[in-house]
Amino acid sequence: MSLAFLFRLGLGGAALMRLLLRLQFSSFFRYLKSSFRQLLGTQYKSLSAPDAQKSKTIYALSLSITEKCTLRCQYCAHLMPYYNQPQDLAFDALCRDIDKLFSVADYIVEVNLVGGEPFVCKQLGAVIAYLHEHYRHQYAQLSLTTNATIVPDAALCQTLHDCLVRVNVSNYGKLSRNLRPLQKALSQNAVLWVTIAVGKTWREWCVPVRKGTVDAELAWKQCRTLLSCKFVKHGKLYFCPFLGNGDSLGLFADDESDSFVSLDAPAKAVWAYLTRTGPLEGCAHCGGSGKLIAAGAEQCKRTLERPF
Repeated sequence: MSLAFLFRLGLGGAALMRLLLRLQFSSFFRYLKSSFRQLLGTQYKSLSAPDAQKSKTIYALSLSITEKCTLRCQYCAHLMPYYNQPQDLAFDALCRDIDKLFSVADYIVEVNLVGGEPFVCKQLGAVIAYLHEHYRHQYAQLSLTTNATIVPDAALCQTLHDCLVRVNVSNYGKLSRNLRPLQKALSQNAVLWVTIAVGKTWREWCVPVRKGTVDAELAWKQCRTLLSCKFVKHGKLYFCPFLGNGDSLGLFADDESDSFVSLDAPAKAVWAYLTRTGPLEGCAHCGGSGKLIAAGAEQCKRTLERPF
């Protein structure tokens, strides 16, 4: 069963042998377990507030490393089309955020590097190496999510392999123009990857709207990211990428500062934020009906203007 599972992930023949030979046995099974849960679409269940605070465990967290993207999707939940001058986040600042994060969290089940498009980020390899060198015993899985438009070079593929990174390959059909070359490069370098077909299952979530347009309580209850999508950017911890990028874009007023917690805050304050059970002020800006969108990955011709 395990071999069939690995072949489904694109690891066959010589690539599979290299993986088995070069991975430590314990790391291999940790890798297999995490990826198997991802393949089945299993969401990590939320701990109760007391348990989460006691264990200091975050089940899934996305770390923003770049605002640059090779696509400009109209309904991007990360709001990338709204950035006029997208930037890579500075390496030193990312390292500080990582250090602060692991000073308040004893363990993170999965750390996912996101953009934008992570393979655009010039310091991607360095960020991966830093996480693996300093914190590999404090997380179960390090991953990144790509839109399959860029094929990483040999050096970066080696880093992905050495640091046990799983690559989540989002397949947007024709827009993912390097899907096959990417899968081939990852397999040849014994990098674990999972392809997720998203082009035909896009839903209308996280559409920025003027406050008062939606019911924040209802938006909170319907939210699909509460259990799986904590987000770190610019020294702040958010419940989701929508809140993080909305804050970066200046969409929230000063009285909506409860939408994040600073990583410089005392650990007690960070965990009080993480274990809250009601909506944040920023939730009042999160529209979208959740309906299926026929052309979900529709591309914008230009940077989107702020909606309010």
